[in-house]
Amino acid sequence: MDRHVRAQPRLGHRQGRHQHDQHAADPTVLYTCSNAELGCTGPQTDVAVRQALNVAIDRGTIKEKAFVGLTGDISPTFALLPRDQKWVADPANEVSPQSPDAAAAGQILEAAGYTKGSDGFYGKDGTPIELSLISVDGWTDYNDAAKLISEEAAEAGIKVTASTVQWQEFSDARQTGQYQLIMGGVIGTSVADPFQIYKDWFTGESTSQVGQEVPTGRWNFSRYDNPVVNEAVAAAAATNDEAVKKEAYAKVQTEIVRDLPYIPLVINATQTFYNSKDYTGWPTEDDLYAFPPAWGSVAAGYILQHLEPVK
Repeated sequence: MDRHVRAQPRLGHRQGRHQHDQHAADPTVLYTCSNAELGCTGPQTDVAVRQALNVAIDRGTIKEKAFVGLTGDISPTFALLPRDQKWVADPANEVSPQSPDAAAAGQILEAAGYTKGSDGFYGKDGTPIELSLISVDGWTDYNDAAKLISEEAAEAGIKVTASTVQWQEFSDARQTGQYQLIMGGVIGTSVADPFQIYKDWFTGESTSQVGQEVPTGRWNFSRYDNPVVNEAVAAAAATNDEAVKKEAYAKVQTEIVRDLPYIPLVINATQTFYNSKDYTGWPTEDDLYAFPPAWGSVAAGYILQHLEPVK
């Protein structure tokens, strides 16, 4: 289960100075099965539909109502801000729009040949845009966000039907590409560099034909396969030169901000609880020398080196 990006370690019962910090974790997005060439079906395979939905979403309301104000602003570049600020090539792409723009959504669809019917919803050639959005039953914040997205999309003339499914159905759908929209998370790393996300979530080598499972250890559930992105990620992998990497990332960002195979929603948060009664030196929001959640086992040994007994 990859929802560790939202897990919260439990407090122990030992008496002492219980404290907690909140940290940006990983992106929460709409997965879209985007690539018709690899077998995706549905209106979301049209980039204009994805672009329209992107500007129709009210991220500010979703942050407050579905995630009770605990999430952060997301970048369509998938750089985790402020950590990865230096990798954002175009300041215009720093943060996804926080307020909805139904008029802009309509303009995007109309430019792509869609017309609004008497029912207030857009379609083309007599076929309405009808999208299915699933989230896992019991993931209440995701379920609430999906309902809000459905309502916000309707305001822009896009019909989105939100429903919940069991974990296994969710997992099977995204692994095989047999879905239209899914509420899900994008897993990155604790390293201040978006490379891993670009490689595992956006390259052709990290996906497969619809009906076949995504390669083990890779996460490109959208079936996105863009030669420009593939080449740029390979160039970044072949260098330690920061300037060369920035140039490669700029190419990646131009493509994925336009194509939106994953529609960005929020940066989800995770909380870390610690007890400073006996030991000090824990990572804090003011001194975040390591990513501290208990499930981040790679950092645990590093954190232990920094702890000092209280004298």
